[in-house]
Amino acid sequence: MTRIQKWYFEKFPEIKQWQERLTKKAERTATMENAFGYRRRWFDRVEGNIINEMVAWIPQSTVAIIINHAYTNIDANLPDVDILLQVHDSLTGQFPLEDREKHIADITRESTIVVPYPDPLIVPVGLKLSTDSWGRCK
Repeated sequence: MTRIQKWYFEKFPEIKQWQERLTKKAERTATMENAFGYRRRWFDRVEGNIINEMVAWIPQSTVAIIINHAYTNIDANLPDVDILLQVHDSLTGQFPLEDREKHIADITRESTIVVPYPDPLIVPVGLKLSTDSWGRCK
């Protein structure tokens, strides 16, 4: 363990405990579960860097679920908003300029997804806009 890791785990012992719990679960069951209840099973030997991959799956899958829920909410509830592209952790779309502020508020509302942790988490929604092109979104 490096000096920085030692300092970090002394400052935040709950992170080290969380890592140890996940490592034991990985070794015992070869599965991980995210807050939404989705599970993934690994068929490789649980050793070396595979545990890092398993642990990384939790936040990666959680973000993917959040963006997919946002997409389906927007698609179902906002007929004036067209989703054009989904890439991992973002959506690209368009809407009429009339009622711009209403569309922004509606998109934000439909994209606000609660992650069901014991202390629920809402990942903040950020919008970048442009009337010219995707490349000029700010």
